[in-house]
Amino acid sequence: MAPPDFSRLQPIEVALLVLLYASLTRSIVLSRSAALAVVCLGYEAITHQRHELVAGAVGPFLLLPALRRSFPSVSQGGAVQGGRSVWLRVCGVLVLALGVLGLRVRFPLPVSPVGGAEVALQHVPPALQAQPVFNDDTLGGYLIFRHIPPLLDGRAELFPQAFRLSMFDALLGHDADFNTIARQYAVCWTFAAPAWPLNAHLAQDPAWERLYTDHFATVYARKACLPAPMQQGADTPTP
Repeated sequence: MAPPDFSRLQPIEVALLVLLYASLTRSIVLSRSAALAVVCLGYEAITHQRHELVAGAVGPFLLLPALRRSFPSVSQGGAVQGGRSVWLRVCGVLVLALGVLGLRVRFPLPVSPVGGAEVALQHVPPALQAQPVFNDDTLGGYLIFRHIPPLLDGRAELFPQAFRLSMFDALLGHDADFNTIARQYAVCWTFAAPAWPLNAHLAQDPAWERLYTDHFATVYARKACLPAPMQQGADTPTP
């Protein structure tokens, strides 16, 4: 998954600003191990968006002991006023969080369009969908959503670097890389953005048939993998 889009307000952005404010206004001292863990969680959260959940779940437990030492406690001799101050700050943070949540509900972030992918997938026969697919990483998540195992998706760290480079070389139209991958994984159809040069390569290959294309996705199928009625149609020359 890609890093958070900081051109729009992100939850990790709010958390980092709150942590920065607390660090500048209070003496927050962490142990070396806790500080290292917080730094690692922050790095992972700004590197891969899904790691924000891990940072949000684990981070508060690492910071809690230091925050307790930094804020006055009601249990210490007559610090009622300090306790009220803490509660006011807590209420302020809750109000801020609810305000951000309200803005998110009122002005939701745009999501990646799936309409084009849905339409493209409707042109793939169910029998062909059950066969191995060659796809680009941007459409891998949608294939997972449709219970179709992708060859590649946006979780780059889960795939060997050599494999990812070979996949991108194939998408760039390098015949040797695509033929090697197609042979190794018995690829029967492709599902990729139309801008990839691979589509132009397959358009010149008589063993492949284009099933659908639009501005969002292009689908090619190996003729030998198509159902019999579609094979006959694919083999019929277009006048």
